[in-house]
Amino acid sequence: LYERLGLDPVESAVWIGIAPLALLVFAITRRQVDQNSRIYVWIGVVFLVWSLGPYLRVFGYNTAFMLPQTFLRFVPVLANARIPGRAFVVVALMVALVGALALVSIEASVRRRVATMAVALVVFDLWPAPHAWMPIDRPHLYETLQQLPEGTVLEIPMGIRDGFGERGKLEHTTLFYQTIHGQRMVGGFVARL
Repeated sequence: LYERLGLDPVESAVWIGIAPLALLVFAITRRQVDQNSRIYVWIGVVFLVWSLGPYLRVFGYNTAFMLPQTFLRFVPVLANARIPGRAFVVVALMVALVGALALVSIEASVRRRVATMAVALVVFDLWPAPHAWMPIDRPHLYETLQQLPEGTVLEIPMGIRDGFGERGKLEHTTLFYQTIHGQRMVGGFVARL
């Protein structure tokens, strides 16, 4: 589904969970929740809008509707937040705080059962799925390269990739092979230039 919609599952998809959302709705609709939780809700809303990026995207489609991030990238300190989706961490923190305040506002006799159900739902909802394993070979050539004097290895085809894209053709197995031969290499992956 992510591929079909053109979504990057690392930077363009979030999931807050069923139980935290239920606690958030409960907290917002509850009359006894004090002013402290309202400030957390507003902080969460601000960071939610920030995390949407410069343009509103719906299922991978750019609607061309400009959001505040379009202008914030020209503000000197805020311009360093190049990947706005990471602001969603603050949203998750605010949802957790508001949910905790909602639990505290419940009568003590009911609070333990509701808290136990909420924890069970969070564990069930956010339980990680198993990752597919991929066997990686260990060609003898790389053990031979390990025995040679220090040098530079040029893998062909060559490519380089950073956080914004790829140039050439980077075979990701060469990154693993470097852990075997321990030599410098041409190309590869750079997270920060």
